[in-house]
Amino acid sequence: IPLNYLSSNIYKRSNNLFKSLKPLTDYIQELSIQTDINPIAANQSIKILFNLSVMKASFKDMLPLIRKLIFITNDSFDVRKLFVKLNIHLMIRMDQFEKEKQTPSIATTIPQNTTNNNSLTTQEQNRADKALQTATELNTEQRFLAAVEYLKSIEAYPNTQLIKLNEKEFTGQFICSVLLVHIDLHNQVHAKSQFERNSVTGSFSFELESETFKYLYELIEQLTTIQASSDAKLEYILNVCLRLFTTH
Repeated sequence: IPLNYLSSNIYKRSNNLFKSLKPLTDYIQELSIQTDINPIAANQSIKILFNLSVMKASFKDMLPLIRKLIFITNDSFDVRKLFVKLNIHLMIRMDQFEKEKQTPSIATTIPQNTTNNNSLTTQEQNRADKALQTATELNTEQRFLAAVEYLKSIEAYPNTQLIKLNEKEFTGQFICSVLLVHIDLHNQVHAKSQFERNSVTGSFSFELESETFKYLYELIEQLTTIQASSDAKLEYILNVCLRLFTTH
């Protein structure tokens, strides 16, 4: 199954496939909690569930996994291949953004018979629109840069660095922080346009269900209780959870 979690059309075409896989995913879910009985199978099951939730673009499926693994710092789950794909997607999005930024906007044509007042109003509107577009571009660029800088700080980007990481580094906390970077970026870049299109049924960073509020609230509560500000990784995770909760 290709990793195209941002494409709603692909998700719709794959929806019946995911429904048919439900008995299998339910069984894998059961295996994932049997850490005492069969730790190897549990570890492999968690990796499968992570991959599947990302491919489904299902925030609802990812959140329970994040909540479960976020404080695990001893056990490791090598989902390196998944993160390589996420990094490639991030590079594609940044490249698209740069190309869009360089594309000149079409100037508004003023009819010959317009009055001076109308002409001035149109020019003022054009200047305002241009200023808003520039501010939006700078804001988006800063978000991409912030995401990349954090991933670099934990050696999860670029892929040349990621593939060198020791398998033991892929703790529950590490993989949750990396996944939340990509979820957070999607939320900041796409949430507003998604809402304006009235497309709020679900996405990579949004799922309007009571369980979503419950899990996010519990995460924020736990992170606040343990004073996440003393740990850079947990502080970043807390800020992401707060932004996601605000969006919802």
